[in-house]
Amino acid sequence: MIFPNLPLRVKGAQYQLTSASDVEITSATSYTVTLSGTDLNQVRALLNKDGTTSATAGTTFSLASAEDWMAGSPAGNNVADAAATITVSNYANPTLTSATYDYNSNTLVVTGTNFVPASGANNDIDISKLTFTGEGGRRIR
Repeated sequence: MIFPNLPLRVKGAQYQLTSASDVEITSATSYTVTLSGTDLNQVRALLNKDGTTSATAGTTFSLASAEDWMAGSPAGNNVADAAATITVSNYANPTLTSATYDYNSNTLVVTGTNFVPASGANNDIDISKLTFTGEGGRRIR
């Protein structure tokens, strides 16, 4: 497999696989790529729910393959595919487990599991979705 010829496209964004090293042809009709490092983080940010469509944009998850992505295919054969649909399974939603607030530094630290950064800057957490409950059950959003 030639990774520069396998771009992943979701939500109008595109990511080019670069560091995956474990590729296994598992049958005449499928292969498995084990992602790691930068590839793993980027793909997790794009494939953000079970199924075939994005949780945030509603667009279809797809893997495009450029010509000659399969090393060793006959020179005259066109093996390009503009949009093979990706089906995501076993997606783990993020969960919050604790929060601490340092009054002197005005710092709130939230911990949890399955936090995945979104591509781009300053768009990982939507703080307008957080509600603080204080003394007497008073809520602040």
